[in-house]
Amino acid sequence: METPTFPPGDLTLEPAPLPPALGNCLICGQGNPHGLRLRFHRLIGPDGTGVGVGAESTATAPFEGFDGLLHGGIISALLDDAMWWAVYTAYRAITVTADLQLRFLQPIATGSALRIEGIVGRGRRIYPAASRILDPSGRILAEATGRFVFLTGMMALRF
Repeated sequence: METPTFPPGDLTLEPAPLPPALGNCLICGQGNPHGLRLRFHRLIGPDGTGVGVGAESTATAPFEGFDGLLHGGIISALLDDAMWWAVYTAYRAITVTADLQLRFLQPIATGSALRIEGIVGRGRRIYPAASRILDPSGRILAEATGRFVFLTGMMALRF
């Protein structure tokens, strides 16, 4: 199972967001008053085709570890959520994270504008995925790869 790679070139977000996640997910749950409430959009490649999902956010002080820096667990959760949304958007499969590999490339200051992107490879019951967090200049601040496992009996769950 090969990990997907991001296509070269500029990637853009579709203007309309994907339907919001209901519930209390810390990252995307619209019902969590303490969460980030991210709204993911389809991520469009240079050739105009959909390649994954993306979101823009500014993580604030309640999500910091050291003063002024975004907590590593929040960075991990952002990367994980982007991959989950990429899998769900491509396959409409409800999954959980089977494994997650992270690389923290730069400290991320709270208050920074961030772009979170996720892509998925081919899968059936196990889906390989990749994600990254970028600053406004396109510099990659953190990245991850993971595998997501289909949850039997959960296909009826919808947002």
